[in-house]
Amino acid sequence: MKHFYLKCLLMGILTMTGIKATAYTCKVDGIYYDLDKTAKTASVTEGDSPYVGDIKIPKSIIYKGITYSVTTIGRSAFGYDTNLTTITIPNSVTMIEECAFRVSGLTSIVIPNSVTYLGVGAFSDCYNLTSVTLPRNITRIEPATFTYCSSLTFINIPNSVTSIGDCAFQNSGLTSISLPNSVTTIGKWAFSGCSSLISVDLDNNLTSIEHRAFEACCSLKSVEIPYSMTSIGEGVFEDCSSLTSIMIPNSVASIGKLAFSRCSSLTSVTIPNSITSIGECAFADCSNLSFVTIPNNLTNVGTEVFRNCTNLKKVTIPDGVKTIGDLMFEGCGLTSVTIPNSVTSIGYSAFFGCEQLKSVISYITDVFETEGFYRNANISNAILYVPKGLANTYRATSGWDEFSKIIEMTDAESGDVNGDKVVDISDVVSMVNHILNNSSSETFNATGADLNNDGNIDISDVVSLVNMILGQ
Repeated sequence: MKHFYLKCLLMGILTMTGIKATAYTCKVDGIYYDLDKTAKTASVTEGDSPYVGDIKIPKSIIYKGITYSVTTIGRSAFGYDTNLTTITIPNSVTMIEECAFRVSGLTSIVIPNSVTYLGVGAFSDCYNLTSVTLPRNITRIEPATFTYCSSLTFINIPNSVTSIGDCAFQNSGLTSISLPNSVTTIGKWAFSGCSSLISVDLDNNLTSIEHRAFEACCSLKSVEIPYSMTSIGEGVFEDCSSLTSIMIPNSVASIGKLAFSRCSSLTSVTIPNSITSIGECAFADCSNLSFVTIPNNLTNVGTEVFRNCTNLKKVTIPDGVKTIGDLMFEGCGLTSVTIPNSVTSIGYSAFFGCEQLKSVISYITDVFETEGFYRNANISNAILYVPKGLANTYRATSGWDEFSKIIEMTDAESGDVNGDKVVDISDVVSMVNHILNNSSSETFNATGADLNNDGNIDISDVVSLVNMILGQ
């Protein structure tokens, strides 16, 4: 990509200073051409003066008594011709080369179906371009083809296209995009910075969205990831500040770092159990995220996954999770955390800055040292609930000894709401009946139904109990 931009920049400088990047062979009816005398073909090129107004390219020209078929619009042919408004391309043309119309004044263009190749950056920085008809025989939209086309609000991508190149529509004016079922790959930064993009329709044949493809699409409200996807790449939806919902299918196994970072309107997310890996800062700075379902097959956890999710008050780590990553909940608004017995390590300062933390419920029986609560100024005021008979073990273990109040849970507080020494569906039924009948919370709470220890017996406690039963 660096080489492409340097090349286009050089061509632009040469054009603006009047020095031609390439020499032309001839000029016919105001249009400059390079000729292939062997193949008898002509390529439109730049010349001594810029093109202005409306240009109509012929199918063929006659030069010195010889007929040449016009088959190509050459590299940077109309680049920086800011007074060019429209152009008619004949169906003899099969190729439009790199930067052909870059920074031109084009407002609309119809590309005939004879064209099978659009070069890198062909229409980049065409700020006035509002309408494009793409040929139905191209198989790829090349990198930076329409980048910074800020007036281009809609484009119909033909179903011959199989891939969208890097930066293809970066910072364009698109308001919606519907990909045909032929597209399998979206390249890096393909739609990043499309600040007017409201809706995206991704087809089920899509297999790869490369990193930062939709970064900073600040008007995008919802996205449904297709079932054909197995991963969500690095920073794909970072800074999508209007994104309120995201559907992640159970075909997805990994979420890359910064994937949803700074999606400040995202309020809830269900991460399916197919997910085994979440990259660093994947949901960092999602300031309105109040509910998250963590998958129980999670084995690879990056740092700062939920950093500064200030509205996230309660988290239940499901049984099956082995690791809580470094700084995973840094700066969250957590008041309650439930940690299952499957957890074998809690990373450095995992709960750093969770100053509202009131209770930690740990079911860990094989107690290990941890720095997870290091640098949490409020930890001495929080209550640590531990399995029966293990209070002294926790008090003697580095990291856990930072809690000033460690309380052993009774059997009931471990989920045995009915007190029959068995945690099963009957406990769920009892708790649901209690909520529906609104019976005395004080009496019922004595049995340990307030599993999240937030002073309320509600559906979140039912969810915790069901997770506990499923995890047994």
